[in-house]
Amino acid sequence: MSDTDSLLFHVETNNIFVDMHENAYLYDTSDYPRNNFFHSDSNKKIPGLFKSETGVEIITRFNWSTIKMYAFTLDGTMKETKRRERNFQGSC
Repeated sequence: MSDTDSLLFHVETNNIFVDMHENAYLYDTSDYPRNNFFHSDSNKKIPGLFKSETGVEIITRFNWSTIKMYAFTLDGTMKETKRRERNFQGSC
């Protein structure tokens, strides 16, 4: 799933966090808890880097309806639903 500012992809690996640590230059982990091993401010707000919308919590289920309308489950608990409606002015 992808929209204008989000990308969701399925990863098959033994440990995603080990993979992230080995490629830390690709990630902005500044929103992780300060006491988390992966927290770092070194890549904070650098455009083009991956940033987790859920921090260290893992998405276990995802439902996407339309652009900007989706819901996901973190470790078996429904946590968040996003819905944004846009008004477009002018003609196509």
